[in-house]
Amino acid sequence: MTRKLVSSIISFLFVTVIIFRESLYDRFWIFAGLPILVLTIGILFIIFLNLKKDRSAFYISIIALLLGFSIMIVEETEIFKSRIVLKALLVDDISGLELTLRENYKFELLPETYLGRKESINGIK
Repeated sequence: MTRKLVSSIISFLFVTVIIFRESLYDRFWIFAGLPILVLTIGILFIIFLNLKKDRSAFYISIIALLLGFSIMIVEETEIFKSRIVLKALLVDDISGLELTLRENYKFELLPETYLGRKESINGIK
């Protein structure tokens, strides 16, 4: 029972951190990667501990791991976005702007400085 509860809590935290990783990155950049790393190690640890003892905790951990990574992959791909009509890049010595216009009249503007990317600006024409 305790293994199942711990596995469920860590799995829930893992998926929640992945869903909100953009807002965590906006607060402070280390908050985006560090919790994902710690919770991934925690899930792998639970998987190896529960390999033969508690099958339900093992399955919960595997499902959370696969769900979390699939959410990350789907968010980063262009599969569910419309076709790119125009892509422009404006580069300066210490900064840059990347503008992407899509077929469904949406745009993405990604400002970038020497310290890294800033918050992306998304909208509709």
